[in-house]
Amino acid sequence: METLWKQIWEVETQHNEQGGDSLSPILFCIAMAPLTYELNRLNCGYQLKNKNVKVSNLLYRDDLKIFGRSEQELRKEMKVIQTYSTDIGMEMGLKKCAKVTFKRGEKVKSEGIEVGDSHLIKELGENGTYKCLAINKTRGTDETQVKDRLRREYIRRTNEWLRKGELKGETESLIIAAQNQAINTRYHKKNILRQNVNSKCRLCEEHEETTEHIIAGSVPGNRRVKEKEAEKVLKHKELALETQRMWNCRTKVIPVVIGALGTITNSFKNYIKEIAGHKLSESLQKSVLLGTAHILSKVLGETSNE
Repeated sequence: METLWKQIWEVETQHNEQGGDSLSPILFCIAMAPLTYELNRLNCGYQLKNKNVKVSNLLYRDDLKIFGRSEQELRKEMKVIQTYSTDIGMEMGLKKCAKVTFKRGEKVKSEGIEVGDSHLIKELGENGTYKCLAINKTRGTDETQVKDRLRREYIRRTNEWLRKGELKGETESLIIAAQNQAINTRYHKKNILRQNVNSKCRLCEEHEETTEHIIAGSVPGNRRVKEKEAEKVLKHKELALETQRMWNCRTKVIPVVIGALGTITNSFKNYIKEIAGHKLSESLQKSVLLGTAHILSKVLGETSNE
């Protein structure tokens, strides 16, 4: 590892780092950091109002968006990107690139931009969109459309699993209602049904009685699954290293985190493959859903005559 052309430490490894491990993203970010530094040195882009900051690029992992006040600025930035990519042996995904021009907030037609001697980044079509962080955009982001797409995809995936999960009809109905925030909680009664009731939790009498609050004490809510997975890996890292040192063997932390309503991360199935058991994933999710259904039935059922 080098910084400012001085070696600060050396790491020995006997195998390549694979995608999905904890080290790869860090190494990738370290490798990409100099690119943003060089782009910022060009002094291109737009000055933020009332701030001494100029924005010329936005980088998140391998998604890069550059800004220029003119065609000349864009060409200067593209030249830096091309040079840097060549230097580190990285290939630009030109088929996924697009150029779009705005004047006074409105999209206007313009020519594509050349990259090297034989490549061209095409201008975005009149009704075209480009993807940034897997979200289609043009002048901005249609948040309503994005939320609707995510909601439909989430429900589709979960319902697909529920059909395979061999749950009883009443349990499946309760889980689907919880996913759609249609459980008859006090919060739902007051804010959706417009009933004149107290919306505070009947157990703690402190927080709003939402579905997520009722189940929050036992398992992570769907919004926190990724956060809790990363937390588990970090929490047990020292134990893994100590075990490796004591027994002279390779160790790896495998977090198994499932949201209260069955949500899992993209990494979950890869983690599960490293644990023996044929249908372990489905069994774990089913256990979580049954637990969630029991909690909801117990909390809401005991006072169903409210």
